[in-house]
This record gives sequence, C-alpha cells and structure tokens, in this order.
Amino acid sequence: MKKRLSEIAEIKAGHTFRGKADDPDRTDGVRLVQIKDIKERGVDVGALGFAALNGSTPSNFLVEGDVLFPLKGARVEAAMFHGGGEDSVITTNQVAVIKANPDFVLPGYLAWYINSEEGGKNIAGLKVGSVVSSIGLKDLAGLIVPVPDKSIQLKVLSLYENWRARKALLEEMLVVGAELSEQACLRLLV
Repeated sequence: MKKRLSEIAEIKAGHTFRGKADDPDRTDGVRLVQIKDIKERGVDVGALGFAALNGSTPSNFLVEGDVLFPLKGARVEAAMFHGGGEDSVITTNQVAVIKANPDFVLPGYLAWYINSEEGGKNIAGLKVGSVVSSIGLKDLAGLIVPVPDKSIQLKVLSLYENWRARKALLEEMLVVGAELSEQACLRLLV
C-alpha cells in the first residue's frame, strides 16, 4: 500500500530564528541541529552547538524517533533523532521534523525510505530552485511512501542496519588501508 507522507506522519518545520540560529559563545542551553548536522547515521548531539534564542521560548523540542530532513540544499538525507539525553534539542525552520504515526509506520523505516535511492529520486522531483534547491513542507507532505506491514518494515530495517554496520566497517578499513599504504611508501623514500 502507498500513502502520502502526510497520511502517516506529522510534518513540521523547526524553530524560526530572527537572526543567527547558533551562538558560538554559548556553552550551555538548548542544543541546535542545523542542516550540516543531519547525517544518515544520525545526529551527534554532543557535537551540536547551542541555539541563540535571544529571549524566545521554543516549544518544538525534538524527541526520540523524530525524523529530520533538510528542506534546503541539494542533499537528500534524513536522520532519525535518537534523543538528546540530558540536553534539550531543537532545529531550525530549514529542517522538517517528521513524526511518524506509530499506527502506520516505524520512524526508522521512514528514514530508510527517504535515504533510499527510490526515495531520493522521488524527493528530488519535488525540489525547486536552481541555485539553492528547496522543498516546501506542503510538497514534502505529498511524498508517496510505500507502507508495508510492520513485520516487513522490521525486516527492511534489519537489512538496512546490517548494511550500515558493514559500510562503517568498510569505511574504517579504507582509512586504515590508506594509512598503511602511505607509511609503506614513505619508508621506501628513506
């Protein structure tokens, strides 16, 4: 069965800032997820900066299971938020916060679909703009998503997590291999 994203999830934009969103001088407060922080593997909350709230009070704190998607830029990549621990975390209005309806879809499955080749192609077709592409919340809400039974969603997630673990291992092996190769080459020069 296929459904529009708006039928299986609530979609909102993050917090609207009047000026600069982050405050590099702050060492505490509300953490801020920006577009650059959204990676397929998730969001590293400890590496996030702090929001420049300037007296405004955010009401849209992120919760575990929220799927974050950049609304601006060419990159099509979603991240599932795994919680902020002790920290309160928000995002900017340039990021869509997708809250999956548990009656229909698992958040991890939704993040997988957006990150899949098929999902990426479908989203790319919704983007507008030539210099800086963007997608509106209304257009994102119309994204058609295949929604199988939850048992199938769990199988998809299992395969996906297995592949991500293998991919991380392969990336680590490439780094180690490059270092070993360079060291061997440099030894030959001595």
